[in-house]
Amino acid sequence: MNTPEAPKNSQRIQVQVAVDTDELRTWAGKHADAGNHGVAHALYRAAERYDDQIIDLKQLRKRLTRATALLIPLRNTAEEWEALPCVSGYRIANVDSDDSQCLHCASKEVLNVLDALGGVL
Repeated sequence: MNTPEAPKNSQRIQVQVAVDTDELRTWAGKHADAGNHGVAHALYRAAERYDDQIIDLKQLRKRLTRATALLIPLRNTAEEWEALPCVSGYRIANVDSDDSQCLHCASKEVLNVLDALGGVL
């Protein structure tokens, strides 16, 4: 999801909102008893949607944890490659590509991608 640019002289802050879905259901029941069925329905649906989001977020956190664990060995390997001397002047043709490169040079690309993912993971 793309976030819009912040206007000049403004500051972006992160806000966390907590919703007690049991309280939403209590208010929905009160509105249903008072005959405000449309409001009651909206509150029941809101509680249901928040509960679904909580479940989805828990699943997403588990997946991101697993993905992050897989990326750690990749980063370690790329850092080892980066320590190797650059032999880009002595390229060995890559069968699958017209542009092959040494492990040292490839490590920089891998580390750049991992750094970009760091802001996401």
